Amino acid sequence: MTIWNDKDSEFYVKKYGNHFSIKLLSKLISFKSNNNILDLGCAGGDLIKKITENNSIKTNIYGIDSSSKMIEIANKKKFQYKINLCTGNAENLQFKNNFFNIILIINTIFHFKDINKALNETYRVMNKKGTLYIGEQRLNNGNIYGYKNINTPKKFLKKLDEIGWKDIITKEYFYEDKGLYLFSAKK
Repeated sequence: MTIWNDKDSEFYVKKYGNHFSIKLLSKLISFKSNNNILDLGCAGGDLIKKITENNSIKTNIYGIDSSSKMIEIANKKKFQYKINLCTGNAENLQFKNNFFNIILIINTIFHFKDINKALNETYRVMNKKGTLYIGEQRLNNGNIYGYKNINTPKKFLKKLDEIGWKDIITKEYFYEDKGLYLFSAKK
């Protein structure tokens, strides 16, 4: 599902490409050079760029976005290493089972057409010891931005549990007037 037109994509990357969640996650998450990493909903590639700048990862990084314009913008970035960027759909990932060690979904869940399919697909492509990280905006009332049916951390944890994710952890982070929920889960 493409929700961005060309003009919206450029606006989004300029306004949110340097969001505090990108800096935070690139430092919080431990990456290894042999990890297969997926940034699902990679937008303009800013999180991938930050990861490659802050870590010794040289290969096996994939970025997918439903918007071809977002992928075009990401491809213009000067990455230190080759990054695999492509348009794709979260509900139908074109990767083999058990492929990724880390999947990052940052400020993206609310764009999914079918959250159940998307989360089941992430489960399918995650390897047995892999970790899923989902970062979503925390609203002032404590809810999660986006999905109406899954708008609280408790409901989101339940959804992850229903799919089969284990060892689910939720943390809250704040920067100035912004909040972020970070969920991590193991397969």
